[in-house]
Amino acid sequence: MSTPVASATFPATSSSFESIKDILFGGLNTSAVGSGGPECQAHLPVAIKAAEGVFVSIYIVVLYVWIFRTLTPISDEAIAKMKGREKRVGGVTKASVLAILCLVFGAQVGYKMVSRTVLFLLNPCHFITM
Repeated sequence: MSTPVASATFPATSSSFESIKDILFGGLNTSAVGSGGPECQAHLPVAIKAAEGVFVSIYIVVLYVWIFRTLTPISDEAIAKMKGREKRVGGVTKASVLAILCLVFGAQVGYKMVSRTVLFLLNPCHFITM
């Protein structure tokens, strides 16, 4: 006779989108004022949000066009100088600082994943850490 094995039950989600949504901002306290509740969502009318999106998109396109028009190719002399510096770049201090920054950012990402507030990784303070 075989004994029945208890099967693991997983939370029922309607789709993978729901589980991703839960990881991104499932831990947000939307009942607190200013933390993403209905008051925050209705703070600005949809027309203003759309206008801001269009304005920022146009600004970025104009900026990219301006940047690519002003770029100049790297000369062969500059490439030769860079090849000579390859051996000197680096050091223990630089590697240590990079390792510490990676550990700090990894801890931030891990905490945000565990607390289900990954949305806050888009804050400027987290980008500055990178």
